[in-house]
Amino acid sequence: MVAPCPQPVMITTTGRIGEYTTLIELIYDPSDPWAIVMIPKDKSGSVPWVFARDLLDEGLVARNDGEVTGEGDVVFARTSYDVLTITLRTPWGQADIAMSAEVLIDFLEDTFAQVRAGEEASMVDWNVELSRVRSGL
Repeated sequence: MVAPCPQPVMITTTGRIGEYTTLIELIYDPSDPWAIVMIPKDKSGSVPWVFARDLLDEGLVARNDGEVTGEGDVVFARTSYDVLTITLRTPWGQADIAMSAEVLIDFLEDTFAQVRAGEEASMVDWNVELSRVRSGL
């Protein structure tokens, strides 16, 4: 069963094009238990962003002093008690996405209630995944 967050989540994005605020939908599907999908709900369309559930969780438990978790193109920092900032880096620039830590904590708690940490592999139908690999999907 796919579990969306009960309501859209407000985010603020800062990057080369300036700062703007939009809504995203958070989605968790236990058949893909390692992933959290964020879908922006704005005029640009609905391009999904996929993040590792454990990396989001690590970002939330980071200290409120800007400690960074993750490395490379995607890092997370708890920039205040109330705010988690996700930094996305590409060769063309960087974007910072600020969102409510409390909303994300509640959402992640729901996902861990569905599939506990360390039990993700038991939720995957490996025969289906193998068929996808063999068919080139």
